[in-house]
Amino acid sequence: MASIEYVSGQESHTSNWGKMYVKGLEKLVVREDHARNGHDNHHSYQCYVGNDVPSGTVFTIFYQDGNKRGTESWDYLLCVADDQQPEQEIVYGYTDTFVRGQFRVIVKATGKVKAPRLMGWWDARPSSVSPLAYAEHCAAWIDKRGVATLPAM
Repeated sequence: MASIEYVSGQESHTSNWGKMYVKGLEKLVVREDHARNGHDNHHSYQCYVGNDVPSGTVFTIFYQDGNKRGTESWDYLLCVADDQQPEQEIVYGYTDTFVRGQFRVIVKATGKVKAPRLMGWWDARPSSVSPLAYAEHCAAWIDKRGVATLPAM
């Protein structure tokens, strides 16, 4: 079993905004106290901790930030919990959100083309396919130019 802790949420100000969410661990984590927790007109953050996340559990990390002119940064990651991995941490600067624990990044898509493309592929994954196998299939194709639709496995 792997241990994973993260702070997710969003903030928005007159000129700048940012958001980070983790999906796929909802049934395996509990809310915990953290200095970053808070909710007001501009911020909404919550810490979650999962001490017994089964190895092989696939989850996603979504991050965006920008300003009143539009999106500046967009990351989408497919990760897998792995109790054989050393603890690592991914921190997103503008929002000070993070994911910390025993996991491996399978694929990371960055930018206004690749990140939404990977999100679309992941959202359209067939339920009959192993999430880990599908994530690895996405990783094999995301950096190939001119591939908008994920080829069949």
